Amino acid sequence: MLSFPTIMTIIEVFLEKRTELIKYINWTWYMSFITITITLLLSYWYYLWFFKKIKKMNA
Repeated sequence: MLSFPTIMTIIEVFLEKRTELIKYINWTWYMSFITITITLLLSYWYYLWFFKKIKKMNA
């Protein structure tokens, strides 16, 4: 469940440290990890809710 946010955060930290593509002023790696995780969880919960309603309508 946490593999995707972990991979994305590792890539982001690498890009920030090794390149000049990303320069953060008031942002840290754990804030990225938390926001990505929350966004994915909210999307998943919406998906479950939505398809539960669709399944009830078709039953």
